[in-house]
Amino acid sequence: MVSRRSSKDNFNSVNNFTRTLENKTSENSLSSNIKFLLGLKKACDARKREQFKQLQNLISIYPDENGYRPFCPATFDGWSCWNTTPSGETAFAPCPYFVTGFDETRFAFRTCLANGSWFPHPDTGQPWSNYTTCIDLEDLKFRNIVNTIFVVGYYISFAALVASLVIFLSFRSLRCTRIAIHVHLFSSFASNNLMWIIWYKLVVGNTTVVQENQVFCQVMHVILQYLMVANYMWMFCEGLHLHLALVVVFVKDDSALRWFYFIGWFLPAIITIIYAAVRSSNPEETRDPGLDGVGLPACKITWGSRMGVGSGSGGVWLICSSSQSESAKIPVRLRVRGRGLGDGRGMPPSETSGE
Repeated sequence: MVSRRSSKDNFNSVNNFTRTLENKTSENSLSSNIKFLLGLKKACDARKREQFKQLQNLISIYPDENGYRPFCPATFDGWSCWNTTPSGETAFAPCPYFVTGFDETRFAFRTCLANGSWFPHPDTGQPWSNYTTCIDLEDLKFRNIVNTIFVVGYYISFAALVASLVIFLSFRSLRCTRIAIHVHLFSSFASNNLMWIIWYKLVVGNTTVVQENQVFCQVMHVILQYLMVANYMWMFCEGLHLHLALVVVFVKDDSALRWFYFIGWFLPAIITIIYAAVRSSNPEETRDPGLDGVGLPACKITWGSRMGVGSGSGGVWLICSSSQSESAKIPVRLRVRGRGLGDGRGMPPSETSGE
């Protein structure tokens, strides 16, 4: 009871801190989420140092037959702070309110074993915080329905994309640089949609796969990240091609296509290899449950590249739009003069021809 009561009191202050911090950040911004989690970890580290100073007093309160009782150390698991807990007791923490599908009125728990170590998960062998009690079953049913809608939407999108690719590849008259870029963009969309369908079917709905985290699951995750980045890159190539068509007069299609192939397929592979290397170098440091298993250093690589490409694509489209509006004025003037509507001085064609 002492551990539970102290956990509630201590975590109320941390919970207030997280609420204040989250109000200052954008809910839809990934960088804000990262700052939010790092700030939460900083607050927990400060509480950990404070508790270590009080450890000697706690030992005198909980002596065993030898005059000493082991304690499980304070820690931060990515979602919650866990206080220093006497062996043989269970620590409780409020369920994180920022996790979708959790009921914040409930409590998660973490058990301290008799030897002073946290209870390990039977499958992973790592210290385990039990958040299963936080799950809102009604919300879980709703989320499953939403996932089903996602999968159906991906099926429809995949079928439409395949039909479009068949049309593009069936007619020889449609074979040009612009259509070639469309084909690769649609291929990236179709591949990404198919991979998401496989991911929802084999991983999202299978808790055993997530817990065991086998090699095939990790490989699928890396492939999914690659296809997502490639999809963004081909969007960028679409905008870049439009920009080049409006601004640059002489561009060889073969040279441009080679660069588009590099940007659209090979550059995402380089980014994904770096991402996989960071994740595999130290899985514990890059793991973060608050971001669906994507670690903080690693997610900066993939999401940073996507945000950068998205911003770049938006900039290219804005430049193209302004260039197109300016360039459209010249052909209009030429067509007006070519049809004999005036000579620029307000004279009718009959009068100007007689001069």
